[in-house]
Amino acid sequence: MADAERFAGAELRVPEQALAALEPGAYYLHQLVGCRVETTAGLPVGEVVRVEGGSGANVLAVAGSNGEVLIPFAASLCPTIDVERRLVVVDAPDGLLEVNQPAPRARGRAEKAKGPA
Repeated sequence: MADAERFAGAELRVPEQALAALEPGAYYLHQLVGCRVETTAGLPVGEVVRVEGGSGANVLAVAGSNGEVLIPFAASLCPTIDVERRLVVVDAPDGLLEVNQPAPRARGRAEKAKGPA
């Protein structure tokens, strides 16, 4: 046990060429990082910056022009995954991709905040 303790917190890495081949439709999570993400209509969403998860469902963290959005990594939401082309196509429900967009500013708010002169 004392010999193993020196490896506590260390990261185990395997060369990519040594990884076992996966069945079609299965991916190593690191293959998704760096993939561009677009909608089924071809609109750009951003780039996968990390995959979150663990024992539960995985989630793609996608950095885009409106900030980061989390997209559940499910077949119904990610119908196309092409690691060779570095592309993930998403069929996101309404509102999912807009969750981090800034709220529109209400007109007249600044004037009301100033008060009388």
